[in-house]
Amino acid sequence: MPVPELYIFSSEGPIHVIELRLPLQMDVLMFDDLNSALISHIMSNKGDYLIDLSRTDYVGSAVLGLLVNLRQKIRAAGGKLVLCQLSPRILEIFRVGSLQQLFTLASTRAAAVAALAK
Repeated sequence: MPVPELYIFSSEGPIHVIELRLPLQMDVLMFDDLNSALISHIMSNKGDYLIDLSRTDYVGSAVLGLLVNLRQKIRAAGGKLVLCQLSPRILEIFRVGSLQQLFTLASTRAAAVAALAK
């Protein structure tokens, strides 16, 4: 079952945009639906991706794992990924987990688009 309330797909020119709208807690079924929907979209729409986290205040280990998995799938298909608009709380999680070395992070959507245009 799709979970459109958790994400919005759009585009900025040739760049695919996923705006995540994640609640503080998700049950297993919601997470599995989210995971399936995002992977299906990425596999069907190859290219560069921007994931906007402006409407997400917290990510747990399952969502971090999902982001790593999405990064791997996008890169394997020849695309690039930039995450943008991370809250201070999420930035701290990335810093503590040394994930800022794995991902390209941008403060705004415009900066993310510029980073993907390079």
